[in-house]
Amino acid sequence: MRTLESLQDVLSNGGPNELLSYLNAGVPHRYTAIYRFEDDLLRNVALFDKRGKVRPEFLLAVPFKHSFCQFVLRDQAFRTDDSRQDKRLDGNPYQGLVISYHSVP
Repeated sequence: MRTLESLQDVLSNGGPNELLSYLNAGVPHRYTAIYRFEDDLLRNVALFDKRGKVRPEFLLAVPFKHSFCQFVLRDQAFRTDDSRQDKRLDGNPYQGLVISYHSVP
């Protein structure tokens, strides 16, 4: 079972990348990431990819107004299992590009 203590232990002993790997192991999704606000952008500071590929260019910096994070901050959580079919995201440029998204602030 993942507890706050186990997360703190992984972070203390392995750093942020190891923590992302640990978190990603518990979900079927390809990416697990941390973003930082920088003016009107969200900048990726750490990313784990199950396929071990280089971080995709489109995930380096995301305009906040187009990000799914705007909904996280508004609602305190946001989840879509398939953005292609999620009407809340109609017109968003990342709809269908990022398929599954689960986040908390």
